[in-house]
Amino acid sequence: MKVFNKTDRCWQVALCLAQLLFCQIAQAQTPTIQLAMPGPMFERLIGDSSPSPVVGNFVVGMRWGDASNFFDPKSIGTTLPAYVGGHSVCVNIASEDGRYFARNLYRVPPGATGLTLLDTPTKYYDALKHFPAANMAVMIRLADSCETSHPGGFLPANIGGSGSVPGSAPALTVFVNADPEDIQVRLMRGDRAVGAAAVCSTDPSHIRIAFTSRCVVSVPGDLVAGGYTIEIAKQERFKTEVTRIPLFRDPS
Repeated sequence: MKVFNKTDRCWQVALCLAQLLFCQIAQAQTPTIQLAMPGPMFERLIGDSSPSPVVGNFVVGMRWGDASNFFDPKSIGTTLPAYVGGHSVCVNIASEDGRYFARNLYRVPPGATGLTLLDTPTKYYDALKHFPAANMAVMIRLADSCETSHPGGFLPANIGGSGSVPGSAPALTVFVNADPEDIQVRLMRGDRAVGAAAVCSTDPSHIRIAFTSRCVVSVPGDLVAGGYTIEIAKQERFKTEVTRIPLFRDPS
């Protein structure tokens, strides 16, 4: 058994403080986009006065990479292509077990581009910081209103330090409300598949309300913005239904 002396412990404390300071500086230097409407977020947590609504979306979230730490609402962001400036994005956040749900519209300032954080003034921060980040789905889509059913394009989320930007991300994780054996997920450019089909999985030990499957799509290192879709083929009883989700697509 290794015995840590006082010097070891001092170094450990110093390292933890340095990491915390680095994260705070990084967040302080990253631009933040604000809620479109002033006031509190629209959000629900089971145990609050109102029940959390059941998420009925087929695709519940999409983010770069994965996460093994706990969820920090203040770390949610995305990488904005230049054409998104001046538009709005609708952001859904849902826990796998259905206990938490949020849906809010954000106004992107003209000229905003690159890595950006979302302003998330949640009143449930103390509860959410105990949720595993891997069990939280975030969906960011171009939309004039969160009531719009047809997405203008999806922007993969970054959560904490697990995210990345197009060109360096090893994978894209897509959260789908379907069993893994019934779906095939691919990254497409036009009619051509880019890379192999996604690996989809589920954890039967989890309570699965908001989504059932996580599908990890390998992303080539030379991925550039524009013209991509995520194609999801779902096997029904007598036919296959295909859903195509636009990525990084200019709404004009």
